[in-house]
Amino acid sequence: MRWFALAWVCFTGACQSSRQAGPGPQPDAAEPAGGKDGMAGGTSSDMGADRDPDGGAGSVGTAEAGAADAAAPELGATDTGVGDPAPSVTAICPPQAVFCESFEDDPLPADRWSLSGMAGTITIDASQSVDGQRSLHLRSGAPYGLAPPFTASLLKPIPATNDRIYMRVYMRYGDLSLPGYHPNLITVTDGNYDIGHWPDFSIWSFGWFWNDFSINAFGRGLDGAKIWMEPGNAQQPGGFYLGDETPDTEQGLHVNEWHCLELMGFGADLGQGNTVGDGEEVRAWIDGEEIAGLHADDAYWKGYGAQARWSPRYDGALWSFGIGGQAPKDGQRIDIWYDALAFGTERLGCAR
Repeated sequence: MRWFALAWVCFTGACQSSRQAGPGPQPDAAEPAGGKDGMAGGTSSDMGADRDPDGGAGSVGTAEAGAADAAAPELGATDTGVGDPAPSVTAICPPQAVFCESFEDDPLPADRWSLSGMAGTITIDASQSVDGQRSLHLRSGAPYGLAPPFTASLLKPIPATNDRIYMRVYMRYGDLSLPGYHPNLITVTDGNYDIGHWPDFSIWSFGWFWNDFSINAFGRGLDGAKIWMEPGNAQQPGGFYLGDETPDTEQGLHVNEWHCLELMGFGADLGQGNTVGDGEEVRAWIDGEEIAGLHADDAYWKGYGAQARWSPRYDGALWSFGIGGQAPKDGQRIDIWYDALAFGTERLGCAR
């Protein structure tokens, strides 16, 4: 993995958020362990990074020209969650951010991003955006003739004070049936991650499992999923590929609308030789609302074989955006946009 000197690149712009009010988090349902052979950005057999199923590097192209700049939104504070101060929201790239990416450059700058996968799976789309005129568009499935795995991996080592990192990104879904076993949409690993020895490294991701959003964790003896289960997702007896009775909605989210996702990773790295053990957790917010069904911590992962250190060390961790695993199949498709990506050592919030 090539590394480049860290440069803070921030972009400011307007946000257009159209989330409609939806139901709050549902109670957790029974949550099965995830398989070790199907993570996007995660396992020796399926990870997109450093592999090209067509034998060549993936290419980035521009979709047809489209939307102009979004109108400036009305800004406001978000739900902060327990123990968090109210985030200061002044722009898509707020002042407390340490790195921002607007995906306005086409192609993506080679000093910030590494791409892998079939040509056409990762494109810069000029028809959709929340902070400018372009966004990152990832898609796969038989309708497009595109197959996983593929990833866009961030090359910049993001600093994480006190082993805590916050990430904020806007996402748009063309399909919310969430097909497949457990393809992952955003993956974070140790900074020195080696795909050839993935069980020895800490890996977690935001993705889905059995047609529901999930936090998936792998490596270092841990293999499981924390699922945000939505009523109405039918499970196929004895199979991993399940039927979603509400393909245009998911937990109050809607297709073809931008939604703001925030993730927090906390590692409490106590240093080499400590005998107390580290304390870790992952928290998630969607459109400013904390999702209890996606809150994972040491107490939860202990039941899935977590060792003393199951989370990455976030200072310099690797972040990837892509599709892998065992999806999609049987005519299913994955169609997702990303925009207004930001990292910080405190919550960044979502512009309203």
